[in-house]
Amino acid sequence: MRLRQREEYVRRFLGFKWKEVHLKYLGGKLFVGIVFETRYAPYVPRGFTAVDVNLRQLTLFNGFEVKRLRTRFIDALSKRARAEELMRKYPRRWRFNRRILSRVRALHRESRNIVTDDSWKLARRIVQYSGRHGHAIVLEDLNGLRSSINGKPSLITWKLSYSPTGDPSKL
Repeated sequence: MRLRQREEYVRRFLGFKWKEVHLKYLGGKLFVGIVFETRYAPYVPRGFTAVDVNLRQLTLFNGFEVKRLRTRFIDALSKRARAEELMRKYPRRWRFNRRILSRVRALHRESRNIVTDDSWKLARRIVQYSGRHGHAIVLEDLNGLRSSINGKPSLITWKLSYSPTGDPSKL
């Protein structure tokens, strides 16, 4: 059987012990997945990079320097606010009017896309920054964040509900 992988890639696994082989026949093609058994050497960091996420910026601190990265979460909030403004302006009609409904959906979609795209990009930059320095990543403790917003002004709860730090389980 001929493998469709680069030779250098296959050579990386020559000394490993096979654990499982998975075969899958799909669309007239045979796919082979091989699971190898290997020893894992735990990563020992040289230091730590602290990460603080806010709506406007993300702050990285490695003990010597502070690096600030601009986030686009405020842009996402403004799109969401515009969608909710349209829904308030046309309280009943927005659900049945195609133009208004499509605009509301588009604004929510744009807002969601901004948050997911920016989250991926920021995560990649954090990992690259920490990897260059050989550091482990330390995040702030966000447990109980949702329960702590009871009794706060509604604007704060609205912003926090849409921020990526609003729900620690989604980080």
